[in-house]
Amino acid sequence: MMYRLNVCQMTLSIICAFIGCWTPYFVVHLIHIWTEYHYAIAESIYAFAETLALLNSAINPIIYGCFNVQLKRSLHLGPVLATNAETGGARGRPHTAQLGKTTSRRGQGCRWWKQ
Repeated sequence: MMYRLNVCQMTLSIICAFIGCWTPYFVVHLIHIWTEYHYAIAESIYAFAETLALLNSAINPIIYGCFNVQLKRSLHLGPVLATNAETGGARGRPHTAQLGKTTSRRGQGCRWWKQ
């Protein structure tokens, strides 16, 4: 149930960001078209509306990242895991010199990676 709520919140956030970013662009252009190009709109307003519309592409990954539990967890635990790897790891992580080594058993890959 919590997963569905999280997906609904993320979808609503993406939709609201889309509407908020693209509305000024369409309003400016529709005013320009409906007045049959007689109403002068300042270039700064055009630039703002177009920049805001393009900003939507930059906002979407940020919204996805905010709702991604794995990303939040890795950002929160990133400094802790880096410290553990340097010191030999309280959680059984190898030293940084051992990070590239894998086991030779087929199908197991790195043992420390799956912990």
